[in-house]
Amino acid sequence: MRTPTATELRRSLDATAGPALPAPSMLCLSDVSLHVPPLYGLTLRLCRGAREAIICSTDVSAAIVGILQGSVPHVGAVTVAGVTLTGRTRRAAPLALVRREPATVAAGTVAGAVTAWSPLTPGGRDGHEATTRILAACGLRDHATHSVNSLTVGSRRLLDLAIAWTQHPAAIVIDDPAASMTSSEVQHLTYALTQLPQDTAVLSLAPAVADIAAIATHVRAVNDGRPQKPIAVADLPVGTDDPAVLSLTGRGRR
Repeated sequence: MRTPTATELRRSLDATAGPALPAPSMLCLSDVSLHVPPLYGLTLRLCRGAREAIICSTDVSAAIVGILQGSVPHVGAVTVAGVTLTGRTRRAAPLALVRREPATVAAGTVAGAVTAWSPLTPGGRDGHEATTRILAACGLRDHATHSVNSLTVGSRRLLDLAIAWTQHPAAIVIDDPAASMTSSEVQHLTYALTQLPQDTAVLSLAPAVADIAAIATHVRAVNDGRPQKPIAVADLPVGTDDPAVLSLTGRGRR
């Protein structure tokens, strides 16, 4: 009997495997709304490795961050890696937030702040190597021995991303990625997001398309509190004066 070739075996497996299973959802918002403006019916699903963005006002981004951290009452469900966020599950949920204002970190060195949050043994070789790698990816290697208090606001936000990274989150939400950052710090952020584990989903909340063009593949706008359909960033016209871009950001004729 002739031995099937690899191609024939693969075709046979494909024919009997049935339909492909949907990709797991890392972050899912199902018809999320506030009891009052500025958000109505936000639904999105980020799968593993997704890089998406929402173009919105600061009021909307603050509302979304508040919903995710549990400080803003809302209707609709939020799930992270299949777990619905509630008062009991939120603390353990694999979700990280990089806020517009840097989080309060205990005084100490930059490297110490990262290792303090790492699940690896801080003094062990693995913990040291992981800290060094993450700090380098976030543009903070040269600041490793510096005091956290000596960092600029933008570098503090990069430190927040580094700390979030150590927790191996299923999803990271970044509020206004370019806020309080210099051009070089924005470049560090952009590079760091390319170095995250491939499974990590990233959602950016930003006031302008230019702020997310290099870090997101798809973008949607929230105009008058109502989410619009997502658009591939690659399909957006070049130039912020284009009517399509102005419409996306809510500053042009709809």
